[in-house]
Amino acid sequence: GGGNYGRVSRPELQHRLEGTASTLVLKLGDNQARVREATMDALLALAACPPLGFDFAARHAVKKLPQRQTGKVWRPLASRLQLLRDLVEEYGITSSSAASGPG
Repeated sequence: GGGNYGRVSRPELQHRLEGTASTLVLKLGDNQARVREATMDALLALAACPPLGFDFAARHAVKKLPQRQTGKVWRPLASRLQLLRDLVEEYGITSSSAASGPG
């Protein structure tokens, strides 16, 4: 049934995928278009997964850029903005989605 995702709770699943999502967001700044496109698809797929949700992907997209990406700042920022735009187009912004947090 909806909301029962086996033995792993929503917060636990989100916690387990934090590192994966962070790595994917870093890959949005990759020089190869194919890598960026696959990464974008993966993040959008995570957002479409009910136990994670679009807010999970969005939280990672707005994290501070790591020092190693600040020198070539346009690509990581442009890719993150594209992800956020795609998330808003797909899921919209409502008071309940803006206020929802993990869990």
